[in-house]
Amino acid sequence: MRREEHRPHTASRRHRRLTPFGRFVRFCSLMMIAAMILLGAMRVQVLAQSTDSVQPVRMERVYSSVQIRPGDTLWSIAEEYSEEDSNAAVKSYVKELKQMNGIENDYELKPGAYIMVYYLQEEQ
Repeated sequence: MRREEHRPHTASRRHRRLTPFGRFVRFCSLMMIAAMILLGAMRVQVLAQSTDSVQPVRMERVYSSVQIRPGDTLWSIAEEYSEEDSNAAVKSYVKELKQMNGIENDYELKPGAYIMVYYLQEEQ
């Protein structure tokens, strides 16, 4: 019959007691974790409240006539009054300028003449 060996270190590792300093460190760690969770929850709540109070900005088209200067093209006028800087937006604006003013090409623009344009501004 084999005799079981006694292992005193194994038993002490399972039931190791913390020193007062160890308990203090554990307590502080748990408090920091709880504080981070609480602050995170508060931040989410504040962000949720701030997005609820944002009102969408309503824009309206304002029409105006502008005098054509020497060297103006439909493209340069569209770049000046279009709200976006992309080529697609400017191209779309040129198309609208042509329709609004009955223009077929840039050669019809005469310096000193007027052309109807629009721009967007906040509704009042």
